[in-house]
Amino acid sequence: MRVLIAAGGTAGHVMPALAVAQELVREGAEVTFAGTPDRAEATLVPAAGFAFDLGGEKFLDLKCRQAGLWPSCVVLVVTVRALRFHGGDTPGLGTIEKGFENVARHLRAIRHTFGLPAIVAINVFGDDKPEELALIEKLSATEGAACARNT
Repeated sequence: MRVLIAAGGTAGHVMPALAVAQELVREGAEVTFAGTPDRAEATLVPAAGFAFDLGGEKFLDLKCRQAGLWPSCVVLVVTVRALRFHGGDTPGLGTIEKGFENVARHLRAIRHTFGLPAIVAINVFGDDKPEELALIEKLSATEGAACARNT
């Protein structure tokens, strides 16, 4: 499989795309980045920021249709801190699980509205606990999404 990563802007957008690219290379994919030759023969993977319901849907509905390109999957970037915040900002795995409900809604929109597979990229920070990361990976899998860590 050939994969084209269309990532731009800040390191916050590019780094998760690189983490996903690394996982794809491990699985035997040939990864290239936007702007390289023969992009029409590659799988397009856009990397965008938070809030798929705003930026992601606009990107797919407007930018992709205008450019005549359609992605092969969507990378959704999450952090433990953001999930904890969305879950009520209290300690414990239950808060992460509750916060993941927001991610699950985005994953369902990606899959059902646009018919695209999703990859959850976790931006990992030093104070993230292994059990929190494992829970996000488990919850992503229950939603049918692949998962990759960006350290």
